Amino acid sequence: MFDFSWVKECSCIDDCNRVHEDEYVHSFHSLSIDDIVKQEKRLGCAFPPELREFYLQIGWGMLCFKDKEALNEIIDPEQLTDIIIKEGYYEGWQDDNIEQWDRKRMFPFFYTIDQIYFCLDLTRKDKDGRSPVVDPNEWGKGYTPIADSIDDFIRKMTLKTNYYYDIFEEL
Repeated sequence: MFDFSWVKECSCIDDCNRVHEDEYVHSFHSLSIDDIVKQEKRLGCAFPPELREFYLQIGWGMLCFKDKEALNEIIDPEQLTDIIIKEGYYEGWQDDNIEQWDRKRMFPFFYTIDQIYFCLDLTRKDKDGRSPVVDPNEWGKGYTPIADSIDDFIRKMTLKTNYYYDIFEEL
C-alpha cells in the first residue's frame, strides 16, 4: 500500500558510510517491528497507517539533515509516545501547542523548531489510510495544510528544504 523505497535512495540510514554523507539529503535510524509494537502498546492504539509503514520501511530521523535552520525530525516512536502520554522527559511538561490539539484529530509526527510540530489530520484520511500533513499552530484559526500525505511531505522536502516556509509567507 505504501512504498517508501525511493526515500532510501536519497537517505543515509543507520550511520551509512559517512565518507559519502554529502550524497544524501536525509538521515534515518531504522526500527524493528518490536520497537513499534512496544510503543503502540504504551500508546493504547496503533500509529496512523502511513506513519507506521514509514517507521517499518525507513525508520525515524532527520529530513534535510544538513539544514541548520530547523531540526526537521520525524519523531521516533518512543519519544512520540512520551510526548502524547506525557511520560519520561515529558512527564509534567506543558506545551500549549500540543495541549490545544484534539487527539482524535491531530496526531503529531514531525518537529521543526521552537515547539512547532506538524501533525496528521486523522479526520481526513483517504481510502488508503493517508492523512494530510498540517500545521495545527494557527491559534483559533484551525490549521494550515502542508502536504497531502507523509509521502508528499517528504517529496516536497527532498526538492526544497523547508518548503513550508513559502506556505507561511503566503498567509
